[in-house]
Amino acid sequence: MHVPKLAWGSLENLTTRADGSRSCEYFSETDHGLYSNVSTTMEDVITLFQHGIAVRRVDLSRGFRRFKDEPGKDVYAAFFAGIGDGLAGACRGVAFDSWDIHKPYRDLKLASLRDVAARLFPPSLAVRGCIDAMLQDSGIVPERALAIVYRGTDKGTEVTLAPVAAYIEAARAILAAHPDLDVVVQTDQAQARDEIMAAFGDRCRFFGELPVTSGGIAIHDLQFGVEVKMRREAFAQKMMAATLILSRCAHVVTYSGNIGAWIAIYRGSAANVHQFDRNGDLLPPR
Repeated sequence: MHVPKLAWGSLENLTTRADGSRSCEYFSETDHGLYSNVSTTMEDVITLFQHGIAVRRVDLSRGFRRFKDEPGKDVYAAFFAGIGDGLAGACRGVAFDSWDIHKPYRDLKLASLRDVAARLFPPSLAVRGCIDAMLQDSGIVPERALAIVYRGTDKGTEVTLAPVAAYIEAARAILAAHPDLDVVVQTDQAQARDEIMAAFGDRCRFFGELPVTSGGIAIHDLQFGVEVKMRREAFAQKMMAATLILSRCAHVVTYSGNIGAWIAIYRGSAANVHQFDRNGDLLPPR
């Protein structure tokens, strides 16, 4: 029977049962940004299920190298709670290319992708603990907040970044209609955070647990333990926790990229998601 060619990883330990059903272990082999790795893993797993091969285990020992403290460690369990029931059905009829994260999110089948993500990437106990701690420390109530999500550093090499002032303008237009919302800002760029904080004052909050930089190097490419005062796995867990929190916010103003896309995927909808597209133009929600 046909075994599909995978774009980002490999399958091993393929077994066929007496009834003809097949299953395997999937090994991710990508080493990009955190949610880029998550996107490529999801693409390959969907491909396998759509070719009639169930994935019984995901192994991250060969990839995710920027987000583990021990080389060669399988960090799936550090980030995710395990593959849930119903993944085969959730993957049926779903199309996902990891480059879709640069498309308008409103054009993606977000409800279907959310169902896949909920079964393939449920947050681990450690990530859920980070969510609780970060909500308590920041005082954020997501359902009563507007999130501004700006990716700086090297993101401008992939897409055209709108200026921070455009994010502020978009947020002000939303707040004019919803004046009771607080503002939460998530960015890797210290200058962007400070500009947004100055614009919205006391109503603006951020996650103090997550590092920022004033340079042009992505956080995950900095020297952990020296330039970034935490361990790599802890950073990844906090980043996942922040993304899940942001996905719960009443309104989101975001960019085109993996974290922006995963906020929409976790929401299962582009409702109230205001996206700056890959050309730096603001797309209204659908």
